[in-house]
Order: sequence, then structure tokens, then C-alpha cells
Amino acid sequence: MKTRLSGAADKPLWVQLALGLVVVAACTLACLPLSTLFPLAELVMVYILGVMLASLQFSRMASAVTAVMCAAAFDFFFVLPRLSFVPTDLKHLVTVAGLLTLGLVISTLTARLLHQITVVAVEQERTRALLALSRELARTESIADLAAEAAEHVGRFFSAAAAVFLAEDAQPLHVLAAAGVSRGRAAEAQPQLDAVNQDVSWRELATRAFATRQDEDIAVVGAPGSAAVPLTGSRGNLGALVVRSDTAWTISAEQASQLKAFAAQTGLAIERAQLEVEAEQARVAVETERLRGALLSSVSHDLRTPLGAITGATSALLDDEQLLRSEPGRDLLTTVYEEAVRLNRLVGSLLYMTRLEAGAVAANKEWQPLEEVIGAALTRRASELAGHEVTVKMDYALPLMEIDSVLIEQALGNILDNAARHTPTGTVIEVEAWPLGRGVEIRVADRGPGLEPGEESLVFDKFYRGAAGRMGGAGLGLAVVRGIIEVHGGRVWAERREGGGSVFHVFLPIEANPPDLALSAAREDDLVEGE
Repeated sequence: MKTRLSGAADKPLWVQLALGLVVVAACTLACLPLSTLFPLAELVMVYILGVMLASLQFSRMASAVTAVMCAAAFDFFFVLPRLSFVPTDLKHLVTVAGLLTLGLVISTLTARLLHQITVVAVEQERTRALLALSRELARTESIADLAAEAAEHVGRFFSAAAAVFLAEDAQPLHVLAAAGVSRGRAAEAQPQLDAVNQDVSWRELATRAFATRQDEDIAVVGAPGSAAVPLTGSRGNLGALVVRSDTAWTISAEQASQLKAFAAQTGLAIERAQLEVEAEQARVAVETERLRGALLSSVSHDLRTPLGAITGATSALLDDEQLLRSEPGRDLLTTVYEEAVRLNRLVGSLLYMTRLEAGAVAANKEWQPLEEVIGAALTRRASELAGHEVTVKMDYALPLMEIDSVLIEQALGNILDNAARHTPTGTVIEVEAWPLGRGVEIRVADRGPGLEPGEESLVFDKFYRGAAGRMGGAGLGLAVVRGIIEVHGGRVWAERREGGGSVFHVFLPIEANPPDLALSAAREDDLVEGE
């Protein structure tokens, strides 16, 4: 940022003095025609303007010399006797002395003001750079991206190469991000990292900075052309921030302070990201432990019931051979079969849930009529629905659906089984299906006790079994339904039904145009005729 009207203050001193002489000459030439019209006091103002101009343009030394030359020129050319430095009247001597004093004061005060402006401009630039880095770090989440942002901002501020080193877990100090190192392919990250890894001096600087104890004043280490500071957090040093320049650059006190500020911001941001990762890991561990406990509790209870029934029935049959040929024996065999089916369904739900969470379930989609899939689900759950009146209503214009019939049948069967298990015998279960936009919606409604307020979304969570775990069950059936529907790109939700009961909605999207059945039939006829 320029603090003067021009770049004259950056020129050599002799150039500034020559320009000051030009200013004095210009003031003298301006006063020559005015000397016959105005007294000496008014001419002094012209030279004061020249001194002010020199103070704004030149360094303190050059402006002070210009002020002396202005006083001497005024005395020599305009104070009587002219062309002499010795005035005949003492009051003129006071005028010359006043001009000299005023010029020196003006040049000194102007130099101080410009210096303060320079300091303020530098502080403003530093604050702006810190604010920009702070904003970028605040909206960046991953540790690698945080380090990359810090390296980019620091390198740009110092017009040098910058690298961020980090000590993570049991790993030694390693470079995480770099900027401004590889000039040939500066836009790519990997060449930057490779260039730093190949230069041992980078790691030496980072190691020296990282070794700084936290109870010491943070010092800047490095040789001419380089500097490094530790990245500190509340739990100690996290790494190091290294800056290197191609020139023999020696870092100033202000630059060192700025580098420390950059390092402090970066260290806090990286520590925040590390804490977020640790918190997420802890949350996952707690959730895993909770699910493990729920799984063990649910499985141990739900496996014990059918196994107990099977064990008791088979034990009774083995103890009494005549029982096998009697009506009670056949009832026991029916119980064994039903409990074995229940046990198989529970194990199947566990396997489905495991495969869904592992992403191992892939939908084998084929174009087929949805009516057949719904009919197959009703047929497969006929024994569970035997005590209920089931009504089916489907739109005659249902389109072909590109679905995995086995998975969709499993999902609809789980919903029907849930409705049959949680509703009183003799109540009506309604199944409806109709086109809706670019898809089909399936609705299963019952007249059971319904859902409690707030349970509409909870019923699809793993191991959720409703209020007090009513009517038993492992709490996996509806979770499997949601996983299957999501694999098909659809969605499933539940609602409380007006007048009592629950309604489960399944929406399956149509992602492509169904095939033309008439055209397919015509092609089949052509093939038959060709044979």
C-alpha cells in the first residue's frame, strides 16, 4: 500500500535531494513576479507549500534538507539586501528563522503521520489476512483441507512457499499440505508434497519448531530465507508451520508475529477437527455398543421363545411314541413347524439387516406387473392373515415396475405381517395401490391400536418394538422394509389413521419408461410365425 503521493521516498537520497532542489527553484520562480506585489510575509507561504509537498513526497532527511534550502533561498533572493545571506533588518532574520523552524516542524510531523499511516496499513493488511484465513478455516471440515487452506493463505501473504506438518496418532511428523513449492505444476497438490518430501531441510525446520516446549514463548526458528513455528493446541504441539523464500529473506518482528498468529489459528482449527473426529468415533462406538446390547437382548429373548416351544414339543413326542399318532401330537408337530418358521424368519431378518447395512444387497430389477408381486406377498403371508379380512384395491392402470420382485415381496410381506400381529383378530386390513406422479404408491391400512404420537418415524429404526415392546417381535421387520425400499430409490413412511389404526405408505419411483407390451407381443408373434 502506498503511503505517499508517489514513489519518490523509495528513491536514493541524492535523487530526493535533487528533486527537493527542483521544489525550491519552483517556489523561487513563483515568488519572483509576486515580490513586487506582496510583502515578504506572503511570499513565505509559497515556500511553506513547497516544504509541505516535499514532506509528503520525500523521506524525513530529504524533506528537512528541502526545508533548509527553502529558508536559504528565501533569505538569499528576497530579503534585503538581496543575493546575500545577511539581512540588514533583524525582523527579516526572525522571518527566515520562523520559515526554517516551521519547515522542519512540518517535515517532522508529516513524516510521523506517514509512518503511522504505514503502520496502520500494515496492521490492516495483517488483520484482513487473519480474517480471511479464519473464515476459510471455519467452513472447512477435514484436517487435510484445513492444512491446505492454511498453507495457501500463508504462502500468499509472505509471497513464499509454505508447508504444514502434522504429528497424528503414532505417525511421525509428516507434511500434510504445501503451497508455492512446485512452480511447474503449482495447481496440483501432490507435486507440492513431493517437492517438500524430497528436501530434507523442510523437515529439519519443522522438527525444530515442533520440539519447542509449550510452556516456552513460541519462537521462530530458521535460517535466512526460512522460518518455522509450532502449531499449538490445548493439548500440546500438533505440528509445525514452515515458510521458505527463494531470496535471502530475514523475517522481521512484525512478520514473526503474523506467522505465529497464522499458526495459532491453524492449530486451533486442526485441533477442533481432530476433536470432532474423536467425538464421532466415540459416538459410533457408543451406538455400536448400544446396538450390540439391543441385538443380544432381542435375539436372546426372541430365539429363546421358539426354541423353548420346539424343545418342549419334540421332547414330549420323543417321550411318548403313541402321541405321534394322536391329535395332540399333530398339534405339537404344527407348533414345531410354526415356531421353526418364526425362528427362520427372525434369522432371515437379521441377515437382511446385516447385508443392507454392509451395502451387500443389490436390487436385481426387472420389468414386471406390481399386481403379481402384491398377490405373492399376500399368498406367502396367508397363514398370518388368516384371522383378518383382507381387502385389495388396485388401479387398473398400474404401470409395469422395474423392481426386484423378491425384495419388494419381502418388504410388503413384512408390512402385512406387522399389521396382522398388531391388530385384533377379525379386523380389516386394506391393501391399495395406484399411480402417483412418476411412480406408484402402495398403502397398507389396519384398525389396530395404532401408533403413539412420535412413533411414525421410530417404527422403522432397528430393534424398535413400540410401547413396552407390545406383541413381541425383534423390531427388525420394518427396518428391513426401509432398507429394501431405499435400495429401490423409494421411500416408506407411517401415519396414524383417523378413527384408530395405522397406515403404511410405500412409494416406488419409475426411473425409466416401461417397455411397450403391445410391441413386445407383436415381436413374439413374428418369431412364432417365423418358426
